[in-house]
Amino acid sequence: MARQSESRPHPDRRDFLKTASTVAAGALFLPQLDALAANPCAIGPARAELSALMAHARRAGRVVQPFSLAQVKLTDSLFTQKRDRMLAYARGYGGVENVFAGPDRVLSIFRANAGLDTKDAQPVGSWENGTG
Repeated sequence: MARQSESRPHPDRRDFLKTASTVAAGALFLPQLDALAANPCAIGPARAELSALMAHARRAGRVVQPFSLAQVKLTDSLFTQKRDRMLAYARGYGGVENVFAGPDRVLSIFRANAGLDTKDAQPVGSWENGTG
């Protein structure tokens, strides 16, 4: 007789994460649902309070506006150090003696898949080749 676990597929990571997040969300919202069921009129004051808060934000002129990337500057921080480290790695990829070293070699597969010019850069190789 076959065991029950052999007759059905095992859940993968995505199924586990979906189920776990659903259970966690249910645990968070269950008390609010109980309170709402006990007093259905309780949502009215909360909605009015939210509307008043939004009106105040509009009057104060605090509206999110888009801005250009030229208006942003990263000062010396962990992020700039990581950016500089990644750029140095990409610029030296493949070795100094390799004529195809640099970001173009790293990006050649992505450019080819997007139908862009690879700038005659050879793919890195190994699992990163033209066939994927």
